[in-house]
Amino acid sequence: MYFHVIHGVSVKKFESGVNLDSALIASSEGITWIYFSREDGVWYGESIGLGEMSLVNKTGYKGSGDVDAGKVGDDAFAYIPAVEPFHGNTVAVYYKTQETNESKNSLTGCQWQRTVLDVYGDPNALGEGPAHFVVCADFDNDGDDEFIVAPRAPMPWMGVFYYKAIDVKNGVFVKWRVSQDSADRIAVADFDGDGRLDFATIGYSVDGYFCADNPSIVVYYNDFALHQRI
Repeated sequence: MYFHVIHGVSVKKFESGVNLDSALIASSEGITWIYFSREDGVWYGESIGLGEMSLVNKTGYKGSGDVDAGKVGDDAFAYIPAVEPFHGNTVAVYYKTQETNESKNSLTGCQWQRTVLDVYGDPNALGEGPAHFVVCADFDNDGDDEFIVAPRAPMPWMGVFYYKAIDVKNGVFVKWRVSQDSADRIAVADFDGDGRLDFATIGYSVDGYFCADNPSIVVYYNDFALHQRI
């Protein structure tokens, strides 16, 4: 297997009943699931989706930039959010169609359909957009995963946006901005010990791409994911 411009990887136990980690890879090839088969001792790769393809002739970038997988109900991997392509401007979600019993809590036994939730502005002169990182977690403790997206800059697309699924298969999510600082990566944990997940970010500052003013590591305590806000 060969990949170009690998930018994001999500490692989890993606196979139901299999206690082995596998990985979702975000690259110019889109989103690919790679896993190790105990039966024949071989690594395999399966394409989940090709990612964003419409701007490649204009920007030179295609595929996916970062990826994770989210739980809804009794399916641990009900949807896959992605920011696309590399340093792109598109927030997309992949959801399952033609499901079988095999597909629950797994990436297999189904087809994946892509829907675009948001486009954060137009690519800049370098062919890049603001979207950089995505991560799933249950921030409001209702048993379902939400996801947060880190656009690195510039305004009005700088900070962190929070997405909650209302109807995954119809691409219905609600969202709001939960920070305004440039965000490169996101770490999720219960930083204040109150039983709800918080998040921390680090500002983006890379010569030749974008350098935020005063890039900092910032912790955001969870007062944004209350049930009454939904």
